[in-house]
Amino acid sequence: MEVVKTTGTEETLNYTTVISTLKNDFEIPLSVRAEKEAHIFLCDGAFPPRSNCYWFMLQIYGVPYRVRNFVVINKTSSSVALQWHKSTKIYGKLKHHILEYQLLSNVACNFSTNFSSKSLEVNGTFATVKNLLPYSLYSFSVSTVNTKITGRPQILEVATLPANSIHNDEIPEIIAIEPSVVPNEATIKLSRVNCTKIRGPLLVKITPSCFNKWGKRHKAKTYQLPKTELLLNELTPFSDYRLKMKFCRNETNCDNVVESHTFKTAPGVPHAVKDLLVYSKNESTIYLRWKPPYPPTGILDYFYNVRYGVFGGKPSEPPYDLKIVWTEENDLKLQWKHPNQSNGEIQYFKIEAIPPYYARELKIEKQLPITAYNLTYHYKIETQDLLPSTRYRINVAAFNGYFGKPVTVMDTSPPDIPSINGDLHTESSNHSITVEIQTKSGQDYDTYYGLILLISDEHVNVKSYPGLENFDLKNFRIVSKCKLINFDHVYRFIIGDNSQQKHCDGKMENPPLSGGTSYNVTVILTNTFQNKIRYNLYSRICNTTGDTMKKEDKMTEIITNYVDGYNQQLLYKERLTFFFVMVIILLGQIATGLCYKRLVVKEVQYENVPKETYPDLTSFIPKIAVHH
Repeated sequence: MEVVKTTGTEETLNYTTVISTLKNDFEIPLSVRAEKEAHIFLCDGAFPPRSNCYWFMLQIYGVPYRVRNFVVINKTSSSVALQWHKSTKIYGKLKHHILEYQLLSNVACNFSTNFSSKSLEVNGTFATVKNLLPYSLYSFSVSTVNTKITGRPQILEVATLPANSIHNDEIPEIIAIEPSVVPNEATIKLSRVNCTKIRGPLLVKITPSCFNKWGKRHKAKTYQLPKTELLLNELTPFSDYRLKMKFCRNETNCDNVVESHTFKTAPGVPHAVKDLLVYSKNESTIYLRWKPPYPPTGILDYFYNVRYGVFGGKPSEPPYDLKIVWTEENDLKLQWKHPNQSNGEIQYFKIEAIPPYYARELKIEKQLPITAYNLTYHYKIETQDLLPSTRYRINVAAFNGYFGKPVTVMDTSPPDIPSINGDLHTESSNHSITVEIQTKSGQDYDTYYGLILLISDEHVNVKSYPGLENFDLKNFRIVSKCKLINFDHVYRFIIGDNSQQKHCDGKMENPPLSGGTSYNVTVILTNTFQNKIRYNLYSRICNTTGDTMKKEDKMTEIITNYVDGYNQQLLYKERLTFFFVMVIILLGQIATGLCYKRLVVKEVQYENVPKETYPDLTSFIPKIAVHH
């Protein structure tokens, strides 16, 4: 084949005679190299205006690069405005951009759902998506489309703003208001609200008002919804109340929706009698007089317990068999038995939890009043009264008018329950999921914070992992086990990139994920102090992008990856694209006139390309035939 180089200007190329006598069908190969789109005229004579000519146009196509700087420039409760920069490489003529968006979940829901996606064709680099749901998380992606191929998407997750108004389907119904066992408390039971109906943060301000003249005035108390139970405390026992409930988006933006309900608190222990007076006495008798207790805490049956004794008693013996249990919420539960010899009627038990000397001002002192004899007694110290990871001396002593000796145990409180700021943030691609969390520092020191990252895997059949016996982790695979060093720090993990972060177990396997697959991503935070450990679990459903690859599509992916790699080599070397065309030209001249010819283009067929070398790719040349 004769090689002719052009300078980019219009030229007429003269070819030598290939064969003096041509058959009806013949082929002549022609290889053309071009840096951009080119027009080629092939003529069968030396003078083009009087020759048969064919016009070919070479066009360059490839997968466009992703768009750049994909950001949100404005958003409301029902719309999101997006902006981006064009791809640096389009490989052809820009046709338009495809903007695809999909609802992931409602912000008030702690789970994700597969909703159908929608798409828009955008001619510019700016778009506003309207008619969105308020207080919802959406996924937006932008792809560049040339005249042949759609490029890879750039993905962004955005949450719409809450709605200002409050709708009736967001507000729970009051099922009942039940008096508590504790006479100054009541529980409001609410119906469960579908989280997809919630259009923004929802608060309820509750103001109880007592009908009775002895009732005290209460301030409004704010509760965060959604919840199914709300606890009212500091109420007056045996009293009638009206409850006013006002629903708000925040502390200042409240709706006119107000609900009113009435209830009655339970009876309580009577108060002490009033004006106790010894109005008469003699050598062996004392006459007493008093007024009923006020305010009333129930219906009095007018049986009064009058006790008397002689000064000079002695303290009770200590209680025995004191046992303690730390709950998963870090409350301290105590159990002990009545003293074998109380030396009188026990009025109450004194409970003490004494920390080390450097925190003695945080010493806990409680009382358990005794109204009836029991063999075993129970008491709970709430976690908010206790310090985490602290050595305590716990005392329980009986009081019968004198303080008796205590029964004592020593134990260390568990560490703080670990937590994160906000929620898990995830981003998905074809074969990986990126997880971002921001850890929250606790109030304890010298503890060991750890993180265990898991992902659902139906091929794993392990009932539990060492140290995680409290969790059902069947069909879960551990991706990373890490030690957390910095608090209030954003940690970023990539599931499926065959790597591990610093301070993580480098022996853990982290293979690529399958495309177009739903995974349960779970993070377990641990906090360990001495022999005690506390957990917190966060979970989210994530979907990798792309379709699940069929067997017949795998070879297509291998060839595409190879050609992409080869094109990348050319871009780095000379930024040229090679095109090969097989052209058949009918050369002949008929003395009496010109011959009519028609052009038939055969289907382009590609042969296998060796992986080890970059050949001249002559086997990739399309074949074109011309017939008389």
